[in-house]
Amino acid sequence: MNELVKAVKTYLLDILGIKAPIATWRRGKELPFFLRDFYEFCEATLLKQPCVFIIVKHDEEATAGTLKKHLKEIQKKAKGICIFVQRTATSYNRKRYIEQRIPFIIPGNQMFLPELGIDLREHFKPIKMEKQKFRPATQAVLIHVLVTQKSEGYTPTELSSVLGYTPMSMSRVFDELEKAKIGKVFRRGKERVFLCEDKMKDLWEQVRPYLRSPVKKRIWARGKRPKNQAGFSALAKRSMLAPSSVPVYAISFQDSKDLDFSEFPDQEEAAFQFEIWHYDPNLFAKKGVVDPFSLYLSLHEMGDERVEAALEEMMGDLKW
Repeated sequence: MNELVKAVKTYLLDILGIKAPIATWRRGKELPFFLRDFYEFCEATLLKQPCVFIIVKHDEEATAGTLKKHLKEIQKKAKGICIFVQRTATSYNRKRYIEQRIPFIIPGNQMFLPELGIDLREHFKPIKMEKQKFRPATQAVLIHVLVTQKSEGYTPTELSSVLGYTPMSMSRVFDELEKAKIGKVFRRGKERVFLCEDKMKDLWEQVRPYLRSPVKKRIWARGKRPKNQAGFSALAKRSMLAPSSVPVYAISFQDSKDLDFSEFPDQEEAAFQFEIWHYDPNLFAKKGVVDPFSLYLSLHEMGDERVEAALEEMMGDLKW
């Protein structure tokens, strides 16, 4: 059972004297991918009221606006009280949750369940630091692994040749993966090997909290266009989302130095938009469209339901 679920059970017993059996909420499987990607779902009965616990994954703290929007979607399937559960929250966010009457539990610290007449506030622990994001080279290696899915593993020499990084950079990547306990790093002869025996979908779930948007900067422009579609243009290719009026492309910082273009302050005069990435999108693009993993990371925090639905469709269509 999820450690956070166990903490909720202990908190309810210690504070309210309620011994509540908590089970997986089966209807959670019917929710859109972006919600299942962000939360786990359990159910229980509190003070004779059916409840659904919406458990935030990856120690990511959500804003009141995000929770409110997600709550509306979840309540279409849920009967009873929906309660968000997360490890910690800033005082500002806790205040906003309460102002918007969003039920939540932070085990060991605070419980706000207005429909049950419960508002308990205790000592708050310091905010836990967000997981350290991987450096661009490490992220590039993981995207390469997700795209190629080689069962025999990967060596620094091979990755250096394919991805264009120095052997020293690849050595640091292996150190970072080993420290984070991602896959296995071992020696085969004189070389280190990175091997992932998990299913690629499980690997994606494990590493996603460590990954960042590949986009370093977005520029409105006219002139020579990069060759790989990105952003809404790429998502339209991979889902039923309507194409954007202005096409979007991706390019590496190095390649952008050689791109002949004129920059504009906004969309009005631009012929296209291009994104400068932290790593080279050419490494993983196919048929002029960036890879789905980098695309997901570049758009999943947009806060647009249409985009989230399209991302869900794209990830659901992948051959894991």
